[in-house]
Amino acid sequence: MLKQRRKSKIALSIEGSLLDLCKLSVRRIEDLVSVGNLLNQRQCQDLSFKLSRIILNIGEFVSQTGVPSSDPLFRPILENLYRYLANAKSLVNKCGEEEWWVAAVSQIQNDNAFQDLQ
Repeated sequence: MLKQRRKSKIALSIEGSLLDLCKLSVRRIEDLVSVGNLLNQRQCQDLSFKLSRIILNIGEFVSQTGVPSSDPLFRPILENLYRYLANAKSLVNKCGEEEWWVAAVSQIQNDNAFQDLQ
């Protein structure tokens, strides 16, 4: 029974920090874009700007509801957002490589999933 309590506390801790993890992912993307040297710098800057606005809007929405971000209500949205941000970070990383277009083509499939969040 003690192990179950520990597992549930760990799960709650992870869930509670999903919004923070999303914010951190956006900051890392912003850092990658600010370094420059990307083959498609403007697209990456635009992506970074839009992701920053999205995370700000979600944070504001969470604070306006008065419901903690760890609430099960927000979990599916934050999980999907975190997956999308991981893919976006990977894409921006690849933009610094010669064959960045390979990553861009693979990311097209992720666009449909993210459209549901917007």
